Amino acid sequence: MKKSFLILFLVPFIFACGSKKQNSDAVVLSNKQAIIDSMKQVAVIKEQQREIDSLKMLKTSVATKEKSGSANGYTSSGSSSVPTSPVSYASTKKKKKMGNVAKGAIIGAGVGAVTGAIVSKKKGKGAIVGGVVGAGAGAGVGAVINQQQKKKQKDTQIYF
Repeated sequence: MKKSFLILFLVPFIFACGSKKQNSDAVVLSNKQAIIDSMKQVAVIKEQQREIDSLKMLKTSVATKEKSGSANGYTSSGSSSVPTSPVSYASTKKKKKMGNVAKGAIIGAGVGAVTGAIVSKKKGKGAIVGGVVGAGAGAGVGAVINQQQKKKQKDTQIYF
């Protein structure tokens, strides 16, 4: 009974894979390129987030200085040019959560590798191809989720 369910579950995957080497090579190359593109996108997003964090830190330090009455952090008393308090421009590092693209790629790679190893006659090659295809698909799903979250955040954002 278990074998029949396994066969019914895996038959569509077997026929979907096809037997043309050129087709699978093209799929592998396109998926590799998709993974590279998503990794570049993640790097750009991280850099943008660092810039946003530094601007927020600068804004809070300026607001704090304005409340204290000193615009530049120094006292205006005669010959003293020592800062009233230590000025720190280093941002406090928070542990960043893993993005949806990375989560999707990891989950997709795992599921794809397992499925590829089960479906393929050559277990190692099937696992590799399945992992690459799964990672590409998972990264795509993660990117879609990011877009939906950004759209939802943009819709709920209040402008002053």
